[in-house]
Amino acid sequence: MALPTSGPDTETDSGTDADTDTDPGAGTGAGAGASTVGSSAEVPLSAELLSTAGGSAEGLGGSTAEEFEAADTALEIESPGKIIRIGAMIKQLLEEVRNTSLDDASREQLGRIYDSSILELKSALSPELGQELDTLSFDFSSEEPPTEAEVRLAQAQLVGWLEGLF
Repeated sequence: MALPTSGPDTETDSGTDADTDTDPGAGTGAGAGASTVGSSAEVPLSAELLSTAGGSAEGLGGSTAEEFEAADTALEIESPGKIIRIGAMIKQLLEEVRNTSLDDASREQLGRIYDSSILELKSALSPELGQELDTLSFDFSSEEPPTEAEVRLAQAQLVGWLEGLF
């Protein structure tokens, strides 16, 4: 562990310690603050964690690998082109909604578009992914139109979920 060569009461000729102390990002990143106690202690700890994680990963049994393969085949996407098109549409709608004030009629229309998009997406997904989508999706079936915040949240959540598929 390397300690700073200058004490707290002494000045340094280069001024790097003073710059490091005032920088809000000091001590973060790969090459930051090699002479400080905190950063030099983090390097061996990270190396230990990586070697431990590597050791435990090598010890995984074959059943775990088989479970991952079974999960991958069960979570198939039947029509990726359709999902990409719907995702692009929802993403574009989200961009438009961010900069626009919406009245009741437009919020109702966006709620209907969202609901029909969910139905179309479910038809292109495996049953497991369709159930996951059902669990995460908003329900806009009430008599009142959704609020602007609800529309934005629902669309942003859907875009994020779709991006996670690929």
